[in-house]
Amino acid sequence: MIDLRNQPEYAHADNYRPGQAIAEELYQVGEFGVLYDSVRHPGHQAVALLRPPATTSVMQAGHYALTWNGQRFTGYARVEGFHPL
Repeated sequence: MIDLRNQPEYAHADNYRPGQAIAEELYQVGEFGVLYDSVRHPGHQAVALLRPPATTSVMQAGHYALTWNGQRFTGYARVEGFHPL
């Protein structure tokens, strides 16, 4: 995992080219992923996995229904079971 946090040259809210270029370079040399600062959620980090083995086996967990008002999520509910009609 390559740490690109605190490297603003790769963090642009509307220009993905620098980040995509470095990700392509890292992918080509066999890296598994990138840790970077989120441009949409300042103060948070994000991870880009470049290869499936970069994570452990995935286990399905809960299901949720989300409410979207056209601009943001306004509510959620955990779905406890599915009953076909």
